[in-house]
Amino acid sequence: MPTDPPKESIVTEEKADELVELLTTARFEDFIALFRAAAQGHGDDGSVLLAEAVNEHLVRKIPDCSVKLVVSQKTEGKHIIMITDSSRFFGAGWTISKQMFVV
Repeated sequence: MPTDPPKESIVTEEKADELVELLTTARFEDFIALFRAAAQGHGDDGSVLLAEAVNEHLVRKIPDCSVKLVVSQKTEGKHIIMITDSSRFFGAGWTISKQMFVV
């Protein structure tokens, strides 16, 4: 049974930098298009592995950043990805969903 490829092979350092830049500057349409393109060709769980890799890269680049990707639902061949952040109104203890998309 084949194992999943390591996260490092899912996205290059340059592509991860670009995804993080788009994500943290709220350019969601560009982020979603690039995320979908990067996830293609990595099997059914490519988007899940890519979300994990982007989250890890985001923490390395901006340790105090509260933005992250959450795989909220896994289905056959499609996954719902949420972009979450802490609430500026209610405080850091409250998480809000900024955007949801299907990959």
